[in-house]
Amino acid sequence: MLKIIERTGLCFSLQHLSKDLRRLNIFCLSLTPYILLFTIYSIVGCARYPTIPKIEKIEKYGNPVPKEYLIGPEDILSIVVWDHEDLTRKVQVSPEGDFSYPLIGKVKAEGLTVSQLEKEIATRLSGRYIINPQVTITVEEYHRFFYIFGEVKKPGRYPLEAGTTVLKAITIAEGATDKAAINKTKIVREEGGVRKEIKAKMGDLVRPEDVIIVPESFF
Repeated sequence: MLKIIERTGLCFSLQHLSKDLRRLNIFCLSLTPYILLFTIYSIVGCARYPTIPKIEKIEKYGNPVPKEYLIGPEDILSIVVWDHEDLTRKVQVSPEGDFSYPLIGKVKAEGLTVSQLEKEIATRLSGRYIINPQVTITVEEYHRFFYIFGEVKKPGRYPLEAGTTVLKAITIAEGATDKAAINKTKIVREEGGVRKEIKAKMGDLVRPEDVIIVPESFF
C-alpha cells in the first residue's frame, strides 16, 4: 500500500513537473520575437556612423596644397614671378573672390585652380610687362576643404581639388580600411542652414565643407 502511494505521489510530481516545463517552454517561445528584436536593435545600434570630431581637433592636410585645389574667398596665396622679386606678393582673396596685383590690377581667383591662376597671371603679365613670365603660386592658407571620417586610413580635413569625387576623397585619405563598408558611405552636407545626410555614390562630386563618412562593416 505504501509503495502504491509513493508511486502515485511520484507520478503526480512528474505530471506537475511536466506541466511546469511546458509552461516554461511556452513562455520562452513567447519571448523569442522580443529577443530577436533586441538582437537586431543591438546590431543596428552598434553600426552607427562615427561621431564627427570637433573642428579644432581635426588633423589638417600637412603637405603642399595640390595645383588642382580650387581657390576660394579668404585663401592666402604666395605669388612669385621668377627673376622679378618686386612682384613677389602674399595676398588674401577677398570675400568677393578677387585680389589686386601689381601692373595688372584686379585678378579674379575664386573658382580657379592654382594652375589656372598661375596661367592667368602669366598671360596678363606677358608681352606688355614681362617676356615669358614664370609664375608660381603657393596656397599658404586654404578655406575650401572637405572632411572625411570613419574607416579610412587617414581621416581628417583636406583641401578640395577640382573634380574631387567621393572615390577620390577616399583615395586622398590613403584609402579605406579592411573593415570599411564603402557601399554605405554617406555625405553630411549643409544646404540652406539645414544639415542633410545623403547616401553617396563613388562618382558623386564633393562640395566645399562636405563631411564624408565611411562606416564600419559588421557583417
